[in-house]
Amino acid sequence: TDWQKSAGDFACVGGCERKRLPASEFSKKQVEKALESLKTLPERDIRTGPDIKSTLFLNAVCKKCMEEREAKERAEAEAKRGERQQAAEEAEANMGPPERVSATLAERPFGMTPAKA
Repeated sequence: TDWQKSAGDFACVGGCERKRLPASEFSKKQVEKALESLKTLPERDIRTGPDIKSTLFLNAVCKKCMEEREAKERAEAEAKRGERQQAAEEAEANMGPPERVSATLAERPFGMTPAKA
């Protein structure tokens, strides 16, 4: 059988909910994460032997769903950035020119030198 075309033991949990996908549909990081999660299963079958057949089905987020998620996050971030920039421009327009405030001190603060007149 051709392992690239044959049904695999992975299922996508990222949105498309496709099942029996080969590992090539997932990023290396997602595959490693899914395989690592198998080691922490509390109720896994630990029996071994020639008569015992075990099948593992792994859940991960496929490349297609990951790309869609990243594109959606980028679009949301761009929209938020635009909103913040527009709000900042509106606030600057409403502020008007800055006011000059003069302050007089009874004594010169430590470390300050007199201004040249």
